[in-house]
Amino acid sequence: MISLVIPTINRPDFIMKYLQFLDLQGFQGEVLIGDSSSLDLFNETSNFINKNNFCFKVRHGSYPNRMHFEVIQELLEFIQYEFCMYICDDDFLLNSTLQKCVEFLNENPDYTSAGGRALMLDVSDSWKIQSIRDYSLSSLEESSPIDRLRILANNYEVVAYSLSRTADFIKRWPKSDDFFEKGIVIETHPCFSAAAQGKIKILEDLFVIRTNHERRILLPNFEETIAGEYWENSVNYSINELTSIIREQERVYEKDIYNQCSSIWQEYIKMNRYHFSQKRVSTYNFKNLINQLRGIIIKIVRIFFVNFRKKEISHFLTKENELEAYNSFVEVLSLSYNPRNSDK
Repeated sequence: MISLVIPTINRPDFIMKYLQFLDLQGFQGEVLIGDSSSLDLFNETSNFINKNNFCFKVRHGSYPNRMHFEVIQELLEFIQYEFCMYICDDDFLLNSTLQKCVEFLNENPDYTSAGGRALMLDVSDSWKIQSIRDYSLSSLEESSPIDRLRILANNYEVVAYSLSRTADFIKRWPKSDDFFEKGIVIETHPCFSAAAQGKIKILEDLFVIRTNHERRILLPNFEETIAGEYWENSVNYSINELTSIIREQERVYEKDIYNQCSSIWQEYIKMNRYHFSQKRVSTYNFKNLINQLRGIIIKIVRIFFVNFRKKEISHFLTKENELEAYNSFVEVLSLSYNPRNSDK
């Protein structure tokens, strides 16, 4: 069985839909929810959980005034199963592919993680699907941890959003006063650590439905991040952690590994600086115009094609289990969650 670690804040409707989606799919395992919400919103989620009888275990704990990564670190001690993953409360996992990932990891001990394809859905405040697009990741299957790390640094993808071996997963979330830059702790270091720990497989099956919405929580931009007070210490801490991980696998002098990890981090920083500078070339008005034109085109297509959404999703999904899961997802989006009406 599988442990899912889900931090959340002030979005009880997301958690309710998430749990219902897992239940419809027959998910087996446990869901560990670290909730930093206000007391009334925490209680709203708690009441919903207590009034339902899910086919999996749910642990719902309150972690007020905690950073996202601090919540994950607190939840590590409650993980019970051999495989686990951290996932956001607005990224909906497919149980059938999770099971395929378990099978793959059981059969391939040199892999630390396994995931799959993703769909990105733009949804409105009323949970209406506005557009659909692919969100693809790449496997990292080089034999050398340094090679995997360097490839990831130069073609960065969020590979940590995959199912992992719990022992490896826990090591990706170290606690230290010198390790507190949230972008690094939440995403970059777990991804780098996964690449260093073992190979990563991305299956051809749909793994997660990601949602883009008005309440999405975003990290600060790169320019703000590197100017933060925790940046330098966190980068150095990550380099030391990566050196330790790779040292366990490679018969190379520790100093040589440290120098390579440091070089890879600098390559990653250089890549991000370049991408950030390219983004700044586009003005806000230009982006706004493109978004408006995109919205108009989508509306026109919907007017002329009544079955637009059906046609669009069949373009992305062809497997019966994926279409079934997607239809369950659409069903969950349409549900209104009121604690007084949440009994099953």
